[in-house]
Amino acid sequence: MANATFYSEWLGVEKNQFRILSLLAPTGEFRGNLTDMCEKLDISTQTRNRNILRRNIEELADGGYITCNQSGRTYTLNATTKGTVIEIPTEWLDRIMSHNYSSENVSWQAVLKVFLWTITHTQEPVVTRSEIADSVNIGVDTVTSALNVLENEYNAIIRNKVTKQVENGEYRCIGLEIKPSAWWK
Repeated sequence: MANATFYSEWLGVEKNQFRILSLLAPTGEFRGNLTDMCEKLDISTQTRNRNILRRNIEELADGGYITCNQSGRTYTLNATTKGTVIEIPTEWLDRIMSHNYSSENVSWQAVLKVFLWTITHTQEPVVTRSEIADSVNIGVDTVTSALNVLENEYNAIIRNKVTKQVENGEYRCIGLEIKPSAWWK
């Protein structure tokens, strides 16, 4: 089974840029025009979306995440090696990208970012949703929705609340224990 390669530094980029990087993850490269890219990413091919892709490609290249060569309307994008490697089976990436997330109203990019974050942070005993949100550049509520999908729809994580007793005898949640699961639905 082939693996898709991500880098931990990719997790902090904004959503549309992460889409492009996710397109590069399985092979490390993409060759085609902006319409081809729109079709691969399952977004409409209107001029506005192609302009957004063009701008995001430029920003990713300026940030050192990719190299970009353009010949006419054809783009050749290559992922640039960036620090910590995170590999997942390409089959899992395809499932995440093609799944319908209407039950939690969350994007596949958010689910993928949170999943990749949990893989790389297995040694942290207790984390908060805010810490995850800051690391992957999405909102706290979006992190909650993504964790719900990963736990309930994929069985990809095991999540437990961690509480401690405060002065007046009440218990307060201090964070979550999150561990990747070995099994997926």
